[in-house]
Amino acid sequence: MRYAVITVLSVVLSMVLFAAGEEEKPEAMMMMSARAMRLEYTSLEDAVLYAESGPVVLMFVDGNAESMALERAIEEGFAELPPNLVLITVPFGEEVVRSQLGVSEPGSFVIIDEQGNAEMRWTGGDVETLNSMIMKSQGSG
Repeated sequence: MRYAVITVLSVVLSMVLFAAGEEEKPEAMMMMSARAMRLEYTSLEDAVLYAESGPVVLMFVDGNAESMALERAIEEGFAELPPNLVLITVPFGEEVVRSQLGVSEPGSFVIIDEQGNAEMRWTGGDVETLNSMIMKSQGSG
């Protein structure tokens, strides 16, 4: 019994020491899960960081009924979105980014490239529209 306890402790200790010696890699921290990600807007610079891994779509919303219905529709169909998609909800009051990307009304979507430029821009729709626009932006549609 004493031998078994010592063996288990040495295995656990070696695992801890091995794990502690490894450096965390930024690439590993940026990996996407098997599902699309939905984030709240912080800055365009932060959004651009995700564009290296897949499509990034900014969804501009405010508190009106249309925006709330749009958010519900996207949430209900979220599992149908591409797994490498990052969907970022942007409050319509963010005037600087709206101006930079040419957004003039709530319910607008913008797919950005790795430099933060608008690749595609449209207003309204649902998960099917979002998937269609993503495919078009990637040359598949």
